[in-house]
Amino acid sequence: MLPGQFAVTAASRISVSGGDFATGAVSPILAHLQIPARLSGGLSFLHMDPLTHALAGAVLAAAASKPAHLHAAVLAGAIGAVIPDLDVLIKAADDPLLTHEFHRHFTHSVLLVPVVGALVAVLLRSVTRWPVGLAGLRVAWGWFWWYGALGALTAGLLDACTSYGTYVWWPWVDERIAWAIVAAIDPVITVLLLSGLGLALYRASATFASFSAAAVVCYLLVGAMQHERAAWAARSLAEQRGHAIGELRVKPTLGNLIVWRSIYKADGKFWIDAIRLGVSALAYSGASVMSAKLDEWAPAGSRKRDDIERFKVLSAGYVIAHPHHPHVLGDGRYAMQPDGIAPLWGIDVSGPPHEPVRWRTFRDWDAHAWARFKSMLKGEVVQSAPSDVPYK
Repeated sequence: MLPGQFAVTAASRISVSGGDFATGAVSPILAHLQIPARLSGGLSFLHMDPLTHALAGAVLAAAASKPAHLHAAVLAGAIGAVIPDLDVLIKAADDPLLTHEFHRHFTHSVLLVPVVGALVAVLLRSVTRWPVGLAGLRVAWGWFWWYGALGALTAGLLDACTSYGTYVWWPWVDERIAWAIVAAIDPVITVLLLSGLGLALYRASATFASFSAAAVVCYLLVGAMQHERAAWAARSLAEQRGHAIGELRVKPTLGNLIVWRSIYKADGKFWIDAIRLGVSALAYSGASVMSAKLDEWAPAGSRKRDDIERFKVLSAGYVIAHPHHPHVLGDGRYAMQPDGIAPLWGIDVSGPPHEPVRWRTFRDWDAHAWARFKSMLKGEVVQSAPSDVPYK
């Protein structure tokens, strides 16, 4: 066996030498966290949470602020960072896909950064006139615009670092940019931002905000290195199987840079594995599932078929039949388990062809699933994933 090649073990665990690569990081908070049996339907796995967004905008604005503007910069930066996510208000009762198509779309583009900055400036110049103790936050319109624009800039760039991505370069590039170097929910980033901002406000010094921003950038660079390691490990695994990869995606799992989800297409199937990246790489060989044949799910020219094609775009082509719900097409890129084949969300195509599809989410998470995930974080042997699941 050549150095760096995979060695298959009886436990479906595959190891790879890679000590010359950078090691990852896992949050100690995550390692001891107790997850409820069913995750809340409001918990989003698509984008950074509003708190982290607000903190990122506040920290960058504070780091770039004049000493006398620190509090005004924090407020403007935080508001500028959350305004782009107001795109969730774009929706239609008879079109469940509309809000998903426009979420993290043009509002997150760098083209809209000056516009968001102007909105922040108008808002804060207005409210700081009120006799409610905000007069001390009043700065010139141009400064409010600058700090608000910096906050808006973090919104698009931070979301582009996740696996779902955003239209950060719209309209020049009309597709989602997804660098997939950090999970949508990562307590390490939140803690780094919160601690730096807290110290900056407590000590009245933007220096701490600068340190916090630098620490986050370093963490993202580690994520980028881990992404390359995960992609290399996935390609090596595919080569061992004799597969010619048509397309490959790797992404970090919830709250860490240690365990990654890999999915690639070969022989008409999506092959899904989990890869643990410590000093060396360790792959948990998962399962494969057929790529859904969309022409079998709804007749051509029907409303449902049009919706299915739109969902294919939203899913970047990774459309599979849900193994537990016979009328659901899901996004194969996302599952509760790193090597799972049951999608987190999808569309229900049951009903007459002229009716719209229904959006469905599936976020069951029991104690066994959580224990299995923690075992992967620790590099322990876990029960193998299910074998092939037939498509419709």
